[in-house]
Amino acid sequence: MTEQQLYEVAYNAHERAEAAACEAMYAHLQTCSIEALACLADPEWNWKSRSWMSETIIDYASEVLNEKLEAMVA
Repeated sequence: MTEQQLYEVAYNAHERAEAAACEAMYAHLQTCSIEALACLADPEWNWKSRSWMSETIIDYASEVLNEKLEAMVA
């Protein structure tokens, strides 16, 4: 395998792993209660300091919370 081929294979592995992790996070957050999502989205709880993934989790929690709230009023 050439260095270029190795780079391409590793790049694709990274991209697919990242996409799978994001899909799994989003799917899990869709199963959470509105109260849990609101807590995650609330900056006063300082979830950003929890882990390296926290910012993505917070963003997704906010998106899912908005979707659930919109569905309630629709």
